[in-house]
Amino acid sequence: FAIDWLAHVQAMGHSFTLTLYGAFETVILVFVVMGYVWELSGTNNRSQSLVLLRTLRLLRIARLCRTSASTSLRTAGSLAGGLGDAVQPMMWTYVTGFAVLYVFALGYTESYGRAHEDDESLQIWWGSVPKSMFTLFQIITLDSWHGIQRSMRKNEHVLDTS
Repeated sequence: FAIDWLAHVQAMGHSFTLTLYGAFETVILVFVVMGYVWELSGTNNRSQSLVLLRTLRLLRIARLCRTSASTSLRTAGSLAGGLGDAVQPMMWTYVTGFAVLYVFALGYTESYGRAHEDDESLQIWWGSVPKSMFTLFQIITLDSWHGIQRSMRKNEHVLDTS
């Protein structure tokens, strides 16, 4: 990072540090160097802002991908843009899935957990809404669902997943 900054200063002179981008790069470089000095001195008082500024440094890679003439870097930039565009739909997919899982967990908690409070095996899986959500998630992902179904059939509480 320091070599890149020095190359910019060498090419543009000190006017580079007066531009918005140059000032931003200079501030980040100063904080990163301070962070490394603190690490070498053994001081563990690293602030979250230093970590944030190091993370913001990754924006330079995105800028390189966007402005590069290389087709492979443009492809990488296009791929990164596509991943960024997919974040919001995926978030709503997770929210909707969580809401559906929650609604069904409420029903199963009432049907099995509250109705059969004396049955220990039902309380393990359906005793509360979080337990019911986890059990339903196990069934949806086919993680140990056969054990849950076997136990429910053995105790004559039918959970028919077929």
